[in-house]
Amino acid sequence: MPSEPSARERLFFALWPGPTVRAALARQAREACAGLRGRPTPADNLHVTLAFLGDLDAERRACMEAVAGRLPFEPFDLVLDRLEYVPRNRILWLGAGELPMPLARLAGGLNAGLRECGHEPERRPFRAHITLMRKLDRPPRHLAPEPLAWHVDGFALVRSRLAPEGAHYEVVARWPAG
Repeated sequence: MPSEPSARERLFFALWPGPTVRAALARQAREACAGLRGRPTPADNLHVTLAFLGDLDAERRACMEAVAGRLPFEPFDLVLDRLEYVPRNRILWLGAGELPMPLARLAGGLNAGLRECGHEPERRPFRAHITLMRKLDRPPRHLAPEPLAWHVDGFALVRSRLAPEGAHYEVVARWPAG
């Protein structure tokens, strides 16, 4: 049954890992979060957010997909080599100590282009990271992860559905490097 034209979806653009990288990320998450209490991110939800869009109707979604389709995007290697604990939010994330230039151009171009669709981009500088755990009971003792290299050759538009047990994500569109 098709959705109603006025239906809204909670969406975001992301780097979405394939099965091999996802398995390595899940292993890193288990190791980093060992002995900690909190809410781990399910392995199927591990990703790098490029731009959170919020609740969109079909017209705004189409505009944002058009922007994504016009972006020049080249593949790159993303090295995730930093664990950070954010005390204010009680979050542990795995991030990139160095931002590859193609990723900086992608995130910047995407956010700049989305303004034509009425989207106000995040004001904070872009930081490539993957949230591993939320609501930690205390900071981890060890913050030196084994670096993980991820060859990124595309990005995705992802639908988020909120539920009592947490968010469920579904990739709804993809853009390969060109």
